[in-house]
Amino acid sequence: MDFEPTLKYLATLFTPSAGEEEANRLVREAAFSAGFTPSESHYKIDDFIKICEKLRDKGGRAKMVGLTGVTQARCYRTLRGMDKKFR
Repeated sequence: MDFEPTLKYLATLFTPSAGEEEANRLVREAAFSAGFTPSESHYKIDDFIKICEKLRDKGGRAKMVGLTGVTQARCYRTLRGMDKKFR
C-alpha cells in the first residue's frame, strides 16, 4: 500500500480489526479534535501528523494506527526531501 497523507489511508489501517464505518468514525473524530475538517484531499505532512497524534492519544488499536501514520509521514517527508536534494 502506497502512503498518502489522507484520512482514507488511516482508515485502511483500521479496517482489518474494525469495520469500515467504525474506522471512518475514529479517523473523522481525530481530524476534528486536531482542528481540521475531514476531507477527501491530501493533508500537509505536519497536519497529517497532528491527526495521527490525536489517534495515538486514544490508546489501544488507535494508538498503533497513530504511531504507524506518524512513522509513515516522517519517512515520506524525509524521502521527498532527499529526492529534491539529489536532483
